Amino acid sequence: MSHLGSSKHPSNFSQTSLLATGVYGIVNCISTIPAVLLIDRLGRRPLLMFGAAGTCISLVIVGAIIGAYGDTLGNHKAAGWAGVAFIYIYDVNFSYSFGESRS
Repeated sequence: MSHLGSSKHPSNFSQTSLLATGVYGIVNCISTIPAVLLIDRLGRRPLLMFGAAGTCISLVIVGAIIGAYGDTLGNHKAAGWAGVAFIYIYDVNFSYSFGESRS
């Protein structure tokens, strides 16, 4: 997991990037709980398949948003927030599938 700020020095973080990083970490941790509970019953393959589909769909949507709005994304707040939401949805899908099945 990486940070969303521009530098590793804490004084260079904006409050927004620190909040986004914190939320990302919390979502990541919470998203692994279903995998821990379900991996023995379902097995790794179904979790990986659903996770792969979810991560692919999320990244395609984020790419489409960036492709559609490009440099003008700052003028389209709803599209920007949708992109952020799908980055978190990507994290959820990654965490319960690929993130948990490495062990």
